[in-house]
Amino acid sequence: MAVYFGLFFATLFNSFFSLTRSFPVKPIAALIFLLIFFIVAFRYASVDYFGYLGIYEGVTDFSRLGWFIYSVNEMTPVESGFALLILLEKIFVGHFFFFLFVFAALSMAVKYYALSKLSPYVLLSVLIYLSDEYFWKDLGQIRNAMASGILLVSILFAHKREPVKFFITLFIASLFHSAAIVGIVIYFLRHLAKPALMAIALILSIGVAIAGGVGLLIPEVASVLGFDSASRLVKYANSKYVGEGSFLRGTNLLHVAISLLFIYFYKPLVRKWSYNQLLVPMYVYGTVLMFLFVDYGIIWGRIREMLCIPAFVVVAPSFILLFKGNQRLIPYFIIVAYCVMFFYLKIQDRAPYQSVLGLIG
Repeated sequence: MAVYFGLFFATLFNSFFSLTRSFPVKPIAALIFLLIFFIVAFRYASVDYFGYLGIYEGVTDFSRLGWFIYSVNEMTPVESGFALLILLEKIFVGHFFFFLFVFAALSMAVKYYALSKLSPYVLLSVLIYLSDEYFWKDLGQIRNAMASGILLVSILFAHKREPVKFFITLFIASLFHSAAIVGIVIYFLRHLAKPALMAIALILSIGVAIAGGVGLLIPEVASVLGFDSASRLVKYANSKYVGEGSFLRGTNLLHVAISLLFIYFYKPLVRKWSYNQLLVPMYVYGTVLMFLFVDYGIIWGRIREMLCIPAFVVVAPSFILLFKGNQRLIPYFIIVAYCVMFFYLKIQDRAPYQSVLGLIG
């Protein structure tokens, strides 16, 4: 656990000094991402590790590569971008350890680029990244983490109103995880970004969630449209993933509180940091979608990972811009308290860090 705690508190320490103008934020952020890269790249036996090893071994032939899906076997469809990366790596090296090394480098580079452009306080964004599920996805469910990182990059193009670049970026994200397609809403969020409209949508979605949600209509519609049993939309409908997102879960209630906070401060947040014009509604409408599909846990989780968590990583630090001088420490310490609490909760069920370097030794 020392690896995780050391990384977290090193980021926390530097995030405090990054509030000063003279602090070299981007070089320090790059160094911390380099440390995260080594931790992610050399991990062993983490969540989904052997599952990805099985996928890596099953991806062997360019001829089976489709536009969107590479079928490892009848019940294991893998997004084509991920499969293509495996096939290209196998041409040059052909070792799972090296593939994870390459994938981690790409994933960390994407996130560093996105946060260095989007966040007013990059190191505080990195601290939130480490405290929530984002970092743990990089240690396990790596396709999710890559796709959501690419979606963060797409916000740069949506903000500049560059639709071609945005949709190309969204397409690339979907080639690593199909759930990224939900990011299509990002480009149109500025038209739905009125505080009153966001509040109404949130209230209505809470009502739907309390009533039980409409998520289980998804596999029924998918079956009617001809999706086969191997499709995730269908096969997860009868699995442990259904029903995980009960509205009374603490996470859902926290999303309500944060959404209301973001809605209330929407206009001053946008005046201080223009990216919030998209990021605030991205979080709020992501929460709305989560509540609509609250009965279908896997969909609930994917929406949270693709829309809510990436948006929160940037919006939360921007609250500091609403304050001046030493008053900035008020929102800073609130965010730090949030990070410490969630980091502590997330690490409780984590096994001690294992590295492939131990195997080599």
